[in-house]
Amino acid sequence: MTQLRLLLVLGLLLGAGPVLADSIEGRVVEVGDGDTVIVVDAGNRRHKIRLVGIDAPEAKQAFGAESKKHLVRLVLNRSVTVVDPTLDQNGHTIAKLMVSDLNCNHPACTRIHDVGLMQLMAGLAWWYRGYPREQSDSDRGYYEFAEFEAKAKRKGLWQVINPEPPWDWRKRTHKSWSS
Repeated sequence: MTQLRLLLVLGLLLGAGPVLADSIEGRVVEVGDGDTVIVVDAGNRRHKIRLVGIDAPEAKQAFGAESKKHLVRLVLNRSVTVVDPTLDQNGHTIAKLMVSDLNCNHPACTRIHDVGLMQLMAGLAWWYRGYPREQSDSDRGYYEFAEFEAKAKRKGLWQVINPEPPWDWRKRTHKSWSS
């Protein structure tokens, strides 16, 4: 009976993906694109973080520069909390990133804004449905609604009828990689 419980617990833990830490406190020192940042923690360790639940346009894709620019305004040189970092199937660290209100630049300010959600609300990312277990039920609902609302208001990339999602753009422009 105890072996069965142990196997059940192990199965649940392995199915959830490897957890790296509960959270990381740090400062964003670099923005790679509209969904990737570098955070340096108090121990001066660098963490490359992909924002969970979103996929932003690539740099050479329409709205790629705008998405990155918006993320820079939100987080560069600001204190952030990296919530529940885990490794995805490709070994990338993914997490929810929380930042304080833009008017509060002190490290002690409460981090109340979900950066991925803010990218969706601005119409500068897609809600990435490919791995639904990476987000809580409530976060999936918030992200889905934010994308829906940005589409309805024709914000950002939704100004274009049927914008090309980054996963399709990557397949189309990197065909030689998969052959």
